[in-house]
Amino acid sequence: MVKPTTVDEYLSILQDDQARSLQDLREKILRNIPHVEEKIAFGKPFYYLGSKYVVSFAASKSHNSFHTMSFEVASKLSPKTDDWKVDGGSVKFGYNQKLPEAIVKEVIKLRLEEMGI
Repeated sequence: MVKPTTVDEYLSILQDDQARSLQDLREKILRNIPHVEEKIAFGKPFYYLGSKYVVSFAASKSHNSFHTMSFEVASKLSPKTDDWKVDGGSVKFGYNQKLPEAIVKEVIKLRLEEMGI
């Protein structure tokens, strides 16, 4: 299999439900981080400001992950529902579910504060 070089290519190889779920997350990230740049690194989408990565996401067989890139940021989150959970430095959620925009905003806000941006 050819490795994706763009986020669109990454999403195109996923099953429909999972691709829709991660496209929704992608749109929320792009909407909440002005001037962010998308790149594929280590085989998954990363979101950069300058040379610093802010957040990332990935698909797996049983779930999706929204990577906070920081254990400290992740430790400040507390799950509000059974639909998602914090695991290490990531927020894991169902491969066919949409992560609430409030969680995406909170992660981005905490991460940008941590980065001094």
